[in-house]
Amino acid sequence: MNEKTRPKVLIVDDESANLNLLWDTLEPEGYEVLAASNGEAALRIATSELPDIILLDVVMPGMDGYEVCRRLKQDEATRNIPVLFVTIREESESVIKGFQAGGVDYINKPFEKAELLVRIENHLKISRLTHEVLQKNQELERKNIELRQEMALREQAEDELKAERELRKLREFTEIIFNNINDSISIVDATTFKIVEVNQAFVNRSKLKVQDIIGKDCHDINHFGVKGDDTCPIGETLRTGRHSSAEHIHYDKDGRKIYVEVAVYPITNDNGEIDKVIHIARDITARKQTEEALQKADEQLSMLSQQEASRWGIAAFVGKSKTIQKILGEVRQLQSVKTTNVLITGESGTGKELIARAIHFGSDRAKSRFIPINCSALPAELVESTLFGHLKGAFTGANSTRKGYFELADGGTLFLDEIGDMPIELQPKLLRVIEDGCIMPVGGAIEKRVDVRIIAATNQNLAQKIAQGLFREDLYFRLERFHVTVPPLRERKEDIPLLTAHFLKMFATDMGIEHPSISPESLSALEAHYFSGNVRELKNIIEGALIKSGGSIIQPEHLHFIDLNNLSPAQTPPLDESQRTAECSMSLEQIEALVIQRAQRRKAESVDLQEHSASPLITDEEKILVYLREHGSISNAECQDFLNVDLNRASYVLRKMHRYGLLVRDGERRWSRYRLPLIVDC
Repeated sequence: MNEKTRPKVLIVDDESANLNLLWDTLEPEGYEVLAASNGEAALRIATSELPDIILLDVVMPGMDGYEVCRRLKQDEATRNIPVLFVTIREESESVIKGFQAGGVDYINKPFEKAELLVRIENHLKISRLTHEVLQKNQELERKNIELRQEMALREQAEDELKAERELRKLREFTEIIFNNINDSISIVDATTFKIVEVNQAFVNRSKLKVQDIIGKDCHDINHFGVKGDDTCPIGETLRTGRHSSAEHIHYDKDGRKIYVEVAVYPITNDNGEIDKVIHIARDITARKQTEEALQKADEQLSMLSQQEASRWGIAAFVGKSKTIQKILGEVRQLQSVKTTNVLITGESGTGKELIARAIHFGSDRAKSRFIPINCSALPAELVESTLFGHLKGAFTGANSTRKGYFELADGGTLFLDEIGDMPIELQPKLLRVIEDGCIMPVGGAIEKRVDVRIIAATNQNLAQKIAQGLFREDLYFRLERFHVTVPPLRERKEDIPLLTAHFLKMFATDMGIEHPSISPESLSALEAHYFSGNVRELKNIIEGALIKSGGSIIQPEHLHFIDLNNLSPAQTPPLDESQRTAECSMSLEQIEALVIQRAQRRKAESVDLQEHSASPLITDEEKILVYLREHGSISNAECQDFLNVDLNRASYVLRKMHRYGLLVRDGERRWSRYRLPLIVDC
């Protein structure tokens, strides 16, 4: 170190031996050493000499080292001089106190010479670097001041400064564009409404080239000649000077309507005036179409509900028997109360759902939904979410929150058909809903209260299922607050003529047949029939007979008493479980053989009717099974061509096979297609 660059070190200690030791340690290393034996002298020397570093003892008479350090740090001239405490005190409290006073290091006596020198050198380096940084910052600040002064004086550079500000604004615009890259974004001149800039999403939506967009009127580009409505928020932003938003309709060059959610942000010039706006349009066409579909569905549902109220009222019941009159009286009683749960029992096809609908649509709940559920058709793995709903993410595939049947039926009626087939593990949850009126969606933590009347129905013996442990007794008593028993048709045969006339009129209206009629012989045949399928079977027979008769008087040969099982409770005992299980896993060849075998037995037992008809249905069924084996599925029109019959006949055959479980139907009405089931539905 030369004389000019020798660092100054001020050592402060009240012990002369310590001063000499430090002096002898530092001076040979090239340091310029200054010494003070007390705090007052140290402050004077530090202020006048401005040393590069200070080694300060703690314990001194009068003013201790901590106070000296604090005063040094309070003085603008000395506050940046690093202070190293050199003391015999080793307590952590003393060390902390030293740092709190402003010291940068703490060295214990006795010290190692090498350690002391290294620490001094390191702190001198840090001090020099800090000083250099401060000098550079001061120099930069000085230059900035000079630059600002120079720019303020240079009026001739005003255009360049404006350009710089415009560039800054454009960079802000670009950042907004990239942050909303999936939306259509345009920058529009607030005076001319000309488009200044657009992003790629805007180009894609408009189906135009960029050069065909820039400089064009934004309304012309967004609407393509179609007169817009008054909801465009650009005008609102220009009037208020604030951000505005609205739903709007745009059009592409092909005239396709695009529903958008528009947000407009004002951009002001130096005078605070709006000279441009940022126009952001988010395509919500899919959402709007869904909303419109839901609204239309709600309107249709409302209309259907009104129609249902009249269709499924008391007037929908046909019959004059005492049993029907008794049921009508019970229905009227249940219509007058709102909360009582109902259990309806009876054979399949007796009209249990008709009774449930009559109770609903004749009560105060008619303004809300009637939701029928077939408990036997609910998939076991989804039965809970189907009934109670689920939250988004509740399980794999739950991509959105969905309401369950209970919530959809809130205020209305839930019809649980085939209640005897409800899984035993789900029955406690149903019981809790009945008791508490609360549901818990799958994946949810908060219960929802619902007001739902439950009407359950079954054709099974629930007492037997309770004994077998397949149905909860407490659930049975909760459901059977009021029990309606529906008799089979064979126990009220006096109603068959009225029901026949009702179905004739109903189907004739659908088929465009005027004045349908049935012969006395045919009516007698109907009254003599066992009707294991009850009213549903009678309905199917009348429909088929009307098709066969072609609108003329229905004769006995037009009646098709199909009985696929060829069994009657009065003649043959029902199939045992092993027979039903075997029949439920038949191959295609076995299905064909079963149909042919049953049809042949039916033919043998109906010789008197077969004299009038070659029973084309038997042949048609066989033909359709062969066709499906080769082609997989068949429509009404394909069946018409294949069988070479009219469309009514083809549709009738397919519907019959579907009703008896031989075919599965996909789609509704004229779009229906029929195929073979994977197994026969027993």
